[in-house]
Amino acid sequence: MDDLGGKKGYLSANYAHKRGATSYDYLMIEHIFDIGYSKNGGVVLDLACGTGSFKPIFEGKGFHYHGIDLDNKDPLNNILNCDIADAILPFADGTFDLVFFKMGIEHLTIREISHCLAQAKRVMKSDAKLIVITPDWRWTCTYFYDEYTHQTPFTPISLESALKMAGFKCDVCRSWIQLPLIWRWPILKYVCDFASLFYPIFGGRSKFVKFSQLRAVLAIAQKT
Repeated sequence: MDDLGGKKGYLSANYAHKRGATSYDYLMIEHIFDIGYSKNGGVVLDLACGTGSFKPIFEGKGFHYHGIDLDNKDPLNNILNCDIADAILPFADGTFDLVFFKMGIEHLTIREISHCLAQAKRVMKSDAKLIVITPDWRWTCTYFYDEYTHQTPFTPISLESALKMAGFKCDVCRSWIQLPLIWRWPILKYVCDFASLFYPIFGGRSKFVKFSQLRAVLAIAQKT
């Protein structure tokens, strides 16, 4: 029995196909910056960074990139091997201008989330921002536990509560449709509401239908 709770191996089992940033990844970061993060440049920490695919995106915005992942170690790309569930992050207090945490917090228990957020807060500068993206339980409850290592589901209300308890104030915390078309024309959300009804039939064949159903919670928070 390993001491990582069976978590190691997730990256190779689920994301071996993804080695670089996609066009969607670039659009997503632009959108998030447009709605809640106005500062370019600084130092960014990518928690549970996987392959480090967001590195070129942040570097293109003037950030010095650091990644942390349980399954990856790549010193040439500033990716350190670290278990965010219970480790002390190997950085000094007040190091980072931005902490990015995409689709990772749901893989932790409540105790581990408390520890991880405390560590994130410690290594953030006083005016730094934390970005968290996680599945929205209200829209993914039927499928959430299809991911073997998913442990803690979130809604916008529960994620904001978790961040508040950890000493953060949310500037943004809302259900979020992961489709650039909707970011440009929000009125089309109502089309997504209708399209989501067809997810059991067309979800595997249509990205529009898939992400009309599989919505996320997006939070942008700052230290209090």
